[in-house]
Formats: sequence, C-alpha cells, structure tokens
Amino acid sequence: MKTATLDHGIVVIVPQGHLSNDDETDALEQALKQAFDQGSKHLIIDCTEVKKIDSTALGVLISAYSQAARTGGRLILAKVGKTLKKTFVTTKLSLVFDFYPTVELAVAALTQPQPET
Repeated sequence: MKTATLDHGIVVIVPQGHLSNDDETDALEQALKQAFDQGSKHLIIDCTEVKKIDSTALGVLISAYSQAARTGGRLILAKVGKTLKKTFVTTKLSLVFDFYPTVELAVAALTQPQPET
C-alpha cells in the first residue's frame, strides 16, 4: 500500500491488487486510520491497481467516507476501472462516492472552493 501527502494536507492512498482478502483490506484500513490520526481531512483513493473489491473493503471505504465528512473533509475515488466501477454501481455506492478519472482532477476538486448551499 502506497501513501503520499500532497499540498493542502491531501493524502493519496494507492491500494494494490484484490481488496477481497484480510491482509489488503486491513492494510487499507490502517492507512486510512493513520491519515485521520495525522489530522488529514481530505483523502483520495487511487484505484489504479485495484482489481477487485469485496463487501468488507466497501465497508471500510464507507466508514472512512463518513469519518471524513464528520470532520468537514472528503474522500474521493480516482482512476476507478470499469470492472471496479460496476461494483459501485451495482451496490448503489456510485451515488455516495465522487469519482474522478485522474488524481490531478481529484486534487483540483478538493482544493477549489465549494459553492454555498
């Protein structure tokens, strides 16, 4: 699992392989926990290297999404492949998460002022 901290305190996490086994899902959960423990509010999950995801890993992402929202931050998914995107559509989580085709566009979305609602 690769992680990087960018400007504005944005953390990019790059999970690898199949998020359908305990080791990979635990590594994702630990990376997210570490980012939150260090005070990060905005996270990008770069899904370039994710081949598969199961319900446990989806639960980890939902929990992290909620935690980010509670602290005034956001969790965004970037570079989600077609097969992986089908999982999010099938589970209706595509209505919850924001998806961006590149990490750069995800960063731009996090650093631009949000319109007042």
